[in-house]
Amino acid sequence: LDRLDAGREGTARAKALVEDVKDLVPTDFAMPGVAALVPGFFRMMSDLHVQERMPQFYNVTVSNVPGIRHPVYMSGARLVAEYPMSIVLDGSALNITMMGIEDALDFGIVACARAVPDVHVIRDLLMDAFVELERAVAET
Repeated sequence: LDRLDAGREGTARAKALVEDVKDLVPTDFAMPGVAALVPGFFRMMSDLHVQERMPQFYNVTVSNVPGIRHPVYMSGARLVAEYPMSIVLDGSALNITMMGIEDALDFGIVACARAVPDVHVIRDLLMDAFVELERAVAET
């Protein structure tokens, strides 16, 4: 539970730090045409060595995406999982994104193969920590 509280406090601090610049970062990558622009954007960032000029504040990104809170169907089949897919940028090693659907949580883990060669270990530790958290909450 202490770890959960520390995570909440860290998240609140991180959100406060980016509050002033959050509107500068695009978040709706599903809008029409973006798929055609994203590769060029990242190629330009790489060609200009933008990441090398920016201070490196972190090498791990952990985020959550609010999910669908009601049942959703496609061609009669119920959507039961929604695994997020994200990216790791230059200088970053790991991205863990959580997405909820109804009462379930799904995790997407993406890593730089050189920096995190055993990403499956992170998956296993994440699951162990989740079970530990469920037990701690049940005991309160």
